[in-house]
Amino acid sequence: CDHFSCQRMIEIMQDYGEVVLVVGSSLNYFNCSIFGQANCSVTIEPQHPALCSKKIFQNDNGLKSSVIATLLMGLCCDIVVFPNQTLDLISLISFCRHQLGTFRSSFLFFIFSSTALALQQTLA
Repeated sequence: CDHFSCQRMIEIMQDYGEVVLVVGSSLNYFNCSIFGQANCSVTIEPQHPALCSKKIFQNDNGLKSSVIATLLMGLCCDIVVFPNQTLDLISLISFCRHQLGTFRSSFLFFIFSSTALALQQTLA
């Protein structure tokens, strides 16, 4: 299916209250709008055949043009995965839960301290 039908399917699933995770290639231009529409998106730089990888040009900093393209296309994504990188989703989920718990505690501290300061100012 093409990218228009994928976007429509994502829209239908979100209308029914589903949380949509999109995983796709970072070198496909049409995936950018699909990544932006999803609730969570993971972009993966595809493996290049050995013949193609020998001809990839590098700029002055030593970065491959495909890496630069992956980073640019990955701006709209939550997670960018390169071919030589492993991704452990279980540890990533537990880390995100820990970060969310820390954020929740700090937010509650901010609310309670602001309320205490407001009460102190009104009673003084």
